[in-house]
Amino acid sequence: RHPPLTMTLFDTERAAGRSLVLALVVGTTGSTSRKAGAWMPLAASGEREGLLSGGCLEADLSERARRLLASSARLDIANCDSRSSDDPIWGLGLGCEGLMRIALLRVDPDRNWEPLATLQLLLRRRSGGALALALRDTPPDLACGDCAVFDPEERGGRATATPVLHAARASWLA
Repeated sequence: RHPPLTMTLFDTERAAGRSLVLALVVGTTGSTSRKAGAWMPLAASGEREGLLSGGCLEADLSERARRLLASSARLDIANCDSRSSDDPIWGLGLGCEGLMRIALLRVDPDRNWEPLATLQLLLRRRSGGALALALRDTPPDLACGDCAVFDPEERGGRATATPVLHAARASWLA
């Protein structure tokens, strides 16, 4: 069991007005240390809070986060595959022998710090919720990186979302 996040890094970066990245496991195959839904905030400085692996993927994810924040992109996808010992990058005999698909999502003041602001609220309340994230463009309704957090106690529009995600959120709350 992994320790709960305190969101200290998010608080620090938000107070300084600095964008950061939410690394979110969106899929796994085989044996992995974390499963879909696990997440970790990453700062441009390389700081992070929490782990998505036993420590073997975090340096690469920090570098990817730094590059994402230096670009104009909203989302990057990392496929971390340790299933084959023949793989020159991930085949390090890591012991996991699985594949993790990790979405790296820019979180910034232009989007009201979502989805981390609502995830932090859910953590503090110790309540459940769900996150919907568009992993590719689906014109005309969704753009890659559009997201919405579904909070059963908040019926207003806390998350940045397109009309399609708002409809999905309303359906989930009904």
